Amino acid sequence: MCEERRQVGIRLLAGAAIALGLMLATAAQAATQDITSQFAITRSGLVLNRTTNTFDSTVTLKNTSSAPVPAPIAAVASGLPSPVTLANKTGQTADGKPYISPMSPGSLLQSGGTLSFVLKFADPQRITFTYVLQILYTAEVPSNAWLAARPRARRLQRRRMPEATSACPSRA
Repeated sequence: MCEERRQVGIRLLAGAAIALGLMLATAAQAATQDITSQFAITRSGLVLNRTTNTFDSTVTLKNTSSAPVPAPIAAVASGLPSPVTLANKTGQTADGKPYISPMSPGSLLQSGGTLSFVLKFADPQRITFTYVLQILYTAEVPSNAWLAARPRARRLQRRRMPEATSACPSRA
């Protein structure tokens, strides 16, 4: 009976260790950078689009840096009053700010290149509003990258687990 319980415990522990290892191996962290300063930004005024009933603004980004900017980037609209929303948002930041992704996956905006897109704002109460535009770049960082940066974590990962002790009496 004790041996059976011990074997079940070892199997459960092994299963939990495998599941934890798989979660850590497949998870990726995102590193987000504000790259707004790498662009000259031009925005049109807000124009009522009677077809969509939104106020539209055409935004043009010019890459003023010496390096190409890879996708994905997010054009984040913040500072919107509560009744105003970004109608064509493709997502929102961790702190709830709406954004659109104006570049195709895998594309590059070359140095000196321009990119134009439209922001569509729903403003049902027709109030006057302004917004702040921020350009963010998010890069995926492999989950095991933290091990390379932390020698102590690597040492701990290589340590063997101590042998399990049993509360069962030993056979003699």
